[in-house]
Amino acid sequence: MSGLEPLAALGLVCNIVHLVEVGLKTATLCKNAYRTGEPDPELSVYARNLAVAASSLGQSLEHSQHPLSLDDERLLTLARNCRDAEAEWRKKTPARFLSQQQPRKRDRFGAVFRGIINKPEIDRLESQLQKAKESLETDLLVGAFKRLEISKVQADDLRETLQNLLVVASASETKLQNLIQVQVSLVNTQLSDRIERAESSTKAHITSELGSHESRIISHAEKGKDSLLAEAEAREASRREDEAYERLLRSFHYPDMNHRKNEIHSSHASTFHWIFGRASLDVPHPKPRLGGGLDLDAEGLVYGSFVRWLESPESRYWISGRPGTGKSVLIKFITSHPQTMLSLQQWQPDVQILAHFFWKVGSPMQSSFKGFLCSLAYQLFALDKRNVIGRLQKHPDWSRKAGPGDWDNNDLQSLVTSLLGLSAKPFCLFIDGLDELMDDDGVCTLIGFLNTLQISSPLVKICMSSRPEQAIRVRLRREPDLKMQDLTWFDIWQYVWATLGNAVGLASSSIFVEDLVRDITSMAEGVFLWAVLVTRSVARGILNGDSKEDIQQRLVKTPRKLHELYFSMWARLGEDSDLYQESTALILKIALFAWRPPRNDGGFKS
Repeated sequence: MSGLEPLAALGLVCNIVHLVEVGLKTATLCKNAYRTGEPDPELSVYARNLAVAASSLGQSLEHSQHPLSLDDERLLTLARNCRDAEAEWRKKTPARFLSQQQPRKRDRFGAVFRGIINKPEIDRLESQLQKAKESLETDLLVGAFKRLEISKVQADDLRETLQNLLVVASASETKLQNLIQVQVSLVNTQLSDRIERAESSTKAHITSELGSHESRIISHAEKGKDSLLAEAEAREASRREDEAYERLLRSFHYPDMNHRKNEIHSSHASTFHWIFGRASLDVPHPKPRLGGGLDLDAEGLVYGSFVRWLESPESRYWISGRPGTGKSVLIKFITSHPQTMLSLQQWQPDVQILAHFFWKVGSPMQSSFKGFLCSLAYQLFALDKRNVIGRLQKHPDWSRKAGPGDWDNNDLQSLVTSLLGLSAKPFCLFIDGLDELMDDDGVCTLIGFLNTLQISSPLVKICMSSRPEQAIRVRLRREPDLKMQDLTWFDIWQYVWATLGNAVGLASSSIFVEDLVRDITSMAEGVFLWAVLVTRSVARGILNGDSKEDIQQRLVKTPRKLHELYFSMWARLGEDSDLYQESTALILKIALFAWRPPRNDGGFKS
């Protein structure tokens, strides 16, 4: 259906109405201007509005479409007439009427004159606009009526269409319900099938997973059980090995194995350091000159011998000395001093130290060859637990041995020899008191065993100490040696000086210490034990307040031989009694003469 669009038609009508209204108002103002000869101020405003309305109407006409209905044609014709009337009016209207300036008097007369001439034209244009207005109103009323009729017809058609639609909808409702029911039934069937398949699949998957998890759990449980059993068995095996190891160690141990070493008194703070070339000579008095004026220089005598032996591959060293010269004290000092290990490590970096102390007056094991072998075996097994456990597996009968009595000497010798021979580690063995071995032919047996030991294991060094007895001297005379009685002078002198100096200081005595130190050191003849016993006796006298003469008497009466000194000490029930008998007798004599018995003359008189 062709014609103007509703919105375009509405816009065209609005433009026509606006132009007619503005045009009529403009015509009225223009006539007044012609009549008076003076322009109305509103005339220019309405003239501009009229021009704008004419321009809008012209644009509406340009956008009109063809073909048009009769009503639209009439509307467009009316619009064109209005636009033409506006253009014609603008031509007839003087420009000064449209200006804001005040006209001159001459112009006013001209305007009145032209107003008289143009009045018919202006009236015609005004009448044309009035007719256009009336025609537009009539057309609008007719168009509105037509549109109402059309709307009624359209409403009736719409009502009929709706009724038909309701009939069709009611007729198809049943079909739709049936279709929905069919679809719902189909969906339910498919859903049930899918649910059943999903349930079956889920059950199968869950069953499979449960079976898999159960298998894994059982497998893990079995592995865990096996691991726990293996761990428990390993712990039990380790416990049994530890028990067997401890039982084997106990089979070599005897109660007083270390008793002799622990009973040896530690050396004086300033003694025996010369063995390593570090003699403690920082004393506030000159060195003593003994033995025909010979300076005591222990460092020069010993350092080049003993330390050189520790650092070299030489196999043996012999320390000899008379009884009481401090051999055992020196061996204990050497085995416990860190410098010993440092020097030995110059020979072999991973060297180990073993030590044994024979003691004649101790238990049978302390003075026997078997005790020596048990001590070595105990120390060797204590140093290498892993090797011991391996040997126990090869020799299960060892586990049945409960003490040294279950071993014989031959087995012990073979055991110690194999331990040292098969070991890759080097050892340095210190043996104190070879002369205190009490077995029959003990020294020969011991030194013969040491010879065999060093042949089977070149990485074994042995340092021995003993008295210079003939049986020992014959077998060790070719070895590097150290004679204690030649080297203890300075240690004796230091010990005596420190002990007596302390006693004099405590007693505030005026006794001249240096003379006593020189006398005791000279009389000791290198026997350290004799010097210790005598020094203690002299110190006790100083603390008791003895005079210098009493102290000298102590020295004169002291036996020069160590065994005589022991016998003298044993014979006396009370120490120092003989020194105090003379003064005690004098005191008793004075007391007896001072007391008189009473006379019996009828009373008592003193």
